[in-house]
Amino acid sequence: MRKKKIHANAHTQKEYKAMAKLRGIKWIGELPPNCDTKTEWQCKKDHTWFTAYGVLQQGSACPMCAEKISFLNLEAYRKRNTAKDYKQVSNDSNWKLTGSIPEYATDKTEWTCKDCNTKKMMTLTYVKQAVSRGERRCFKCRKNTGNPKLRHSNKNYNSLAMSAGLKWKGTKIPRNVRIKTEWLCPKCKGTELRTYDSVRLAPRCLECGRFVNGKRVSGVQVKLAKFLKAELNYKVGDRYIDCAFPDKKIAIEYDSYYYHGDRDDRPRNKEILEAGWKLWRIRSNWAIPKKHIAEYAINQLVTTDRTHFVTTLKDWGRGPLWHQIKEKD
Repeated sequence: MRKKKIHANAHTQKEYKAMAKLRGIKWIGELPPNCDTKTEWQCKKDHTWFTAYGVLQQGSACPMCAEKISFLNLEAYRKRNTAKDYKQVSNDSNWKLTGSIPEYATDKTEWTCKDCNTKKMMTLTYVKQAVSRGERRCFKCRKNTGNPKLRHSNKNYNSLAMSAGLKWKGTKIPRNVRIKTEWLCPKCKGTELRTYDSVRLAPRCLECGRFVNGKRVSGVQVKLAKFLKAELNYKVGDRYIDCAFPDKKIAIEYDSYYYHGDRDDRPRNKEILEAGWKLWRIRSNWAIPKKHIAEYAINQLVTTDRTHFVTTLKDWGRGPLWHQIKEKD
């Protein structure tokens, strides 16, 4: 008969009995070869299980008894709620309890908003936490009322309109500055729907600003002309150039990918060059060239024999073309 090999970390019967006495249990198994091998134990309630000496040494005892103790702890933690608890939360918030009172605070029940009658399944704990954060109303009511910090008075809107050369035509103050309202331009008699922040950042009539020399200009075209300090919609023959330096006879055409991605612009280019002008074409989609790129392009047209210079920015080729959007619509 083969004998069991005794390892160096093995314990004696005396040590196993001492561990059992320490944990309030009884050792009923055989002596294992080491403390990591499982053996049989029994508790005072006659539950039997197999575990190792090392596991008991870490503080564990009967798993079945421990399970029942944990459940009792959970019951003590999940205290039963009374009608008084729910009434107190209802008084502190804008919610009214319309469902039945559940057994625990972590169980959901029906609540109804006192203002808009919105019904929602929530726990008592959730409503308490919302009240502690200052959120006493439902989300729908908070959205309709808006944040008081982002809401301006009638005086603020009229003052901004006066400084922007406009007239505020809104009949009701928006719940926050990010909601559009109506503005009137005395010059063109046109009305626009814009936010308070939009007028504050661009204090002018956008419709008036979209036309230069009788022709419409884009936002990126205005941005480019301001950056280069060039003239907008400069007329050369029967054609209007996007931006121009008339004293140097340099025409700048901004070819956005959206409109010019598959368009043949050679007739336009030829017409500008035959008029005795030099041409700088910027192929992009929404970006404008950086300062060193612009200086290099202008320098090439001014100091060399080149009459045509093309700059292609990184965003060229991104996004759909205008007719693809139209076909989808």
